Amino acid sequence: MENEIDEKLWQIAKQRASFKKSLFIYIVVNIMLWVIWVINKDANVVTSSNYSRVPWPVYPTLFWGIGVAINYYNAYHTVGDSLVNKEYKKLKNGVK
Repeated sequence: MENEIDEKLWQIAKQRASFKKSLFIYIVVNIMLWVIWVINKDANVVTSSNYSRVPWPVYPTLFWGIGVAINYYNAYHTVGDSLVNKEYKKLKNGVK
């Protein structure tokens, strides 16, 4: 029983460490994207009259951020058995 608990804690620790790595990469890459946008904006690289007023780094920041938020939720708020394990235990105990 003790080994099972240690294995669960190990899996939780792995998920949280993975989240922290993902968050760090997200922050670093998005800072670089915004810096590139600022540099290009100041250099008047885009001179098209139909240029969108929304900065293009908004899109990767927003959509990648949604993925990071989901990763955070999975790492810190879904502690315990997975849904499959819970259903298996219900079936094993005869609960329908």
